[in-house]
Amino acid sequence: MLKSRFKGTKIRSPIEVIKNYGDIPEINCYPGHFNQALSYLINYSVNALDEKAKAQPSNPEFKPTITIKTSLTSDSVILSIQDNSLGIPENDQNTIFEALLITKPVEQGTGIGLSVSRQIIEERHQGTIKCQSVLGIGTEFIIELPRSSDS
Repeated sequence: MLKSRFKGTKIRSPIEVIKNYGDIPEINCYPGHFNQALSYLINYSVNALDEKAKAQPSNPEFKPTITIKTSLTSDSVILSIQDNSLGIPENDQNTIFEALLITKPVEQGTGIGLSVSRQIIEERHQGTIKCQSVLGIGTEFIIELPRSSDS
């Protein structure tokens, strides 16, 4: 479903998806819910890349990119989704995961995707999710999930 969103459009070139997967153990999760959360986050990044392409139509140097990384700490599995979009204003970063916060035109979504993602990560998986963003550089969503006790 998301693969078609990575294709080039009238306003931007194809999105390069860089996968940098570390050696991580399996985690206990609800796969359907977890995939839904990741889909919302990636979809958010695609929309943000579209917005950057619209805002900078004469910038042939812009190469839309989403980087997905996994890594491991002593007690957590980390997954991050990073893009090179316009970024999120600092005052919106604190409320980005609130339900119905809409920072884009209504035709681009309902405003619940990031809220649902947070709910899935925090309530269903006992993890954390945070947003780090720099205007003009891009945004990174960082998910931290507890390692399974048997991993």
